Amino acid sequence: MSRNSLVVAVLALVVAVGALILQFALPSGGGGDVGDLEQRVRALEGASPGLLRIGYFDAEAVFKGAFYDLGAQERDEAESIADDIRALLAERQREAISAEEYATRSLELQTDFLRANVSTLRVTIDSIFAAEGLLGLLSAEDRLQARTLQDNAATLKSIIDQLLAQARVGVVDAETFQANYTQAQANFRNLDSAMTSLAGSLISSKARQYAEENGYDLVFTQHTSLVYGSEDTADNLTTGLTEEMVGYFDF
Repeated sequence: MSRNSLVVAVLALVVAVGALILQFALPSGGGGDVGDLEQRVRALEGASPGLLRIGYFDAEAVFKGAFYDLGAQERDEAESIADDIRALLAERQREAISAEEYATRSLELQTDFLRANVSTLRVTIDSIFAAEGLLGLLSAEDRLQARTLQDNAATLKSIIDQLLAQARVGVVDAETFQANYTQAQANFRNLDSAMTSLAGSLISSKARQYAEENGYDLVFTQHTSLVYGSEDTADNLTTGLTEEMVGYFDF
């Protein structure tokens, strides 16, 4: 994922994880509105003063801390290619190169940029599978979906490699190439979205486990569920949760 797509992914992740953790926070037997939750919290505090433990975490920070360094080399390569694309456009705007040369070189660079982004995605998902115990946080259905994501990413990488080879030697059928490239772009966006969803599920499941192991009664995401909490009544779990997530990738 490029930095721009990472920002979009992080924003989507914050919402996704917020919903998942809120499900954990809300009692399973009752309604699910905030007023009901507040009443239950007050009841718990009245019955067991000082025993209710509340925590929250910054989902964006956990996401970046746990996953951003995965595929860092490939991400840097994608950024470098993006710089080349901008430089090529500037050359064309100065009329330093012909329209034909610009079209040929731009096609190759755009295809290479897509390849680098798919490579980043592949390294990330492969790292998740290589991390001992991480996939064990997921349900059997989610693990199956993760395997499908890994397989589809590998297939897409092969398709883009073929497109890049065509772009480098010269495209014979421009219409067919463009159609295949557009489809590859769409497939990448779908896989990128699935990767964000997988990361959200992993963080959510780890947050649940972390809360249970450390005796927390309620855990919220900082940006979507926690309206207010003083340092005396709500613990910030971001650092501890991030460290535990990063620990899975300490190969």
